[in-house]
Amino acid sequence: MQTLLDDPDFSLQSEELLEFYRQYPEIAADDLLNVKLSGIQKVVLRSMWFRDYVMAIMCRGSGKTFINAVFACLKAMLYPGHRVGLLAPTFRQSKFMFEECVKLYQRSPIMRDACERRPTTQSDNCYIKFKAVGIKNPSVIQAIPLGDGTKIRGSRFYTILCDEFPHIPEEIFNMVIRPMAATVADPMENVDKVARQKEMLGKGLITQAEIDEDTVTNQIIITSSGYFTFNHMYKLYQAYLEEMQNGNAKYAVYRVPYWLLPDGFLDTKAVEAAQREMSSLEFRMEYEAAFIPDTDAFYRASLLESCSKTSFTTQVVGEPGKSYCLGIDPARTEDSFAIVVAEMGTPAKIVHAMELQGESFVHAAQIVDELCDAFNVQSIYMDAGGGGLAIKDILAENPRGHRAGPILDPDDDLHQLKSGRHILTMCNFGTEFISDSNFAALRLLEHRDLLFPVVPTSDTPVLAAEESWGIVQDMKNQMLMIELT
Repeated sequence: MQTLLDDPDFSLQSEELLEFYRQYPEIAADDLLNVKLSGIQKVVLRSMWFRDYVMAIMCRGSGKTFINAVFACLKAMLYPGHRVGLLAPTFRQSKFMFEECVKLYQRSPIMRDACERRPTTQSDNCYIKFKAVGIKNPSVIQAIPLGDGTKIRGSRFYTILCDEFPHIPEEIFNMVIRPMAATVADPMENVDKVARQKEMLGKGLITQAEIDEDTVTNQIIITSSGYFTFNHMYKLYQAYLEEMQNGNAKYAVYRVPYWLLPDGFLDTKAVEAAQREMSSLEFRMEYEAAFIPDTDAFYRASLLESCSKTSFTTQVVGEPGKSYCLGIDPARTEDSFAIVVAEMGTPAKIVHAMELQGESFVHAAQIVDELCDAFNVQSIYMDAGGGGLAIKDILAENPRGHRAGPILDPDDDLHQLKSGRHILTMCNFGTEFISDSNFAALRLLEHRDLLFPVVPTSDTPVLAAEESWGIVQDMKNQMLMIELT
């Protein structure tokens, strides 16, 4: 019995439709994935589609993660055998792109029908596998940990999407990610193809322009919000921009500030509130997609960046033989309860950070006690305000029944006669204390006696370590807002 697939007219129409979608990915997004794109999103998507090296600096809320997902899904659907890698500084951030792909899978019946099975999420690997077409291998969209680069070095990706690019280590990008663009999908098939093209060119049957048009190369797509000019992303941005301005059609760069988005795309009131509440520096990077040379803040951005070029990362337990210190900013329900763990020594190293929301004082005290065990904590410094005194009282009751006894304040007369761990110092955040603390921290940073961790690079990601690194980044961003008054 003859099927529809055996009909030559149907096959011809299918090939024509496939080619049409390959030429107009913005229409394919509407027809195949059931999504509507804004004008600027269509422009960026087309550049991603037809250029080999694209950098898109896009403002908060512009949908850069969403555009990455649309691009990845269309590539896998329209080019059988294609492999798309979703990479970011941490596996948690890579999964943000993957989750957008999953949303498209749920939204699009056509994409679901094109897939071999439902999206798969594992502790160190997330992927969507498509059905094989003819003799081609199945297309795959895959998010894996960046790690130290060794895992992706063994992966075969023909398109790589790099999100949150400023925090992807420059050496990993240069030594591992960039060379992947030189690897073709089927090397020997490509050798035969090039030989045929040269022969036809020599006979005058085709032109060089037709060869260039027919050549399919690997792609590296970079997306981010704005950042500082002393970061490696800006150097690459300048290089891409120069190539584009010199007429190299393989390169494209975009900066998409909030005012290029159509009316109604962003909540105007939310943007106005952000402009009032954020520093001008933060607003320019986040909403204007701007590159900032440096800051005039008390802690200069370049100083924090220099103290972040290190060889250690965050950890969830301390190392044997090392001593650690806790800095605690307690808070009531309306604010964050923050904890920072520093490895003592010269230099001191920030190795862990936590941010708790809406936790009871009892539970917060238990977490502090657990950290003391995990990190061999020898001293704790805690703000007396915001519930600090309540936490102190709970710690003095030894809520976990620790064999070494309760955590006590040696400066408290009531605690001096008790046995236990006399490691707690309460701090009163008055004007003089705040000033002295900031100048002391500045001196440490200027002498590189206080250092920040690099992004976790374990091939088997520990979620707590990645979250800890993200909180350290938030802390550094808040330090940039401190001004001398």
